[in-house]
Amino acid sequence: MKKIILLAIMTIVSIGCSKDEAETTKNATLFCNISTDIGSASSGTAIALVFEDNGKEIDNAASGRNGTTISIVFKDGTSTQSYKYMGSSTVNTFNDVPYGKYILFAYYAPYGLLYYYSIKKVEVNKRVESFDMKFITSGNFGYQEWN
Repeated sequence: MKKIILLAIMTIVSIGCSKDEAETTKNATLFCNISTDIGSASSGTAIALVFEDNGKEIDNAASGRNGTTISIVFKDGTSTQSYKYMGSSTVNTFNDVPYGKYILFAYYAPYGLLYYYSIKKVEVNKRVESFDMKFITSGNFGYQEWN
């Protein structure tokens, strides 16, 4: 009898806990817009990648594109190419992004091999998050700080 009561209690607690977890999972819509100081980045290639933030410090100069691969390189020498979301437009919308910490990578190549890129750590903690990256096209190609 005690075993049956214990089993019933464990079942109720288990169902109650899984229901609480489902209710606390929150997702957001994340927008990442890429433009230039002279307007739209419509000519060329624009890419936005969203990586999970592992808490490590990013080496901005070492990160970027190597051939056809985009990598985030960390100051401890490790790197990742495993992004969670990808958009290949100047206006990127990522739906159902779980609340949490991420790394946004914005890339714009107006002339093929010459490109600009920027990296920003962000925290997604509300239903809609929007981030804008405006590249300064009169500057040097390569990394630009994301304000």
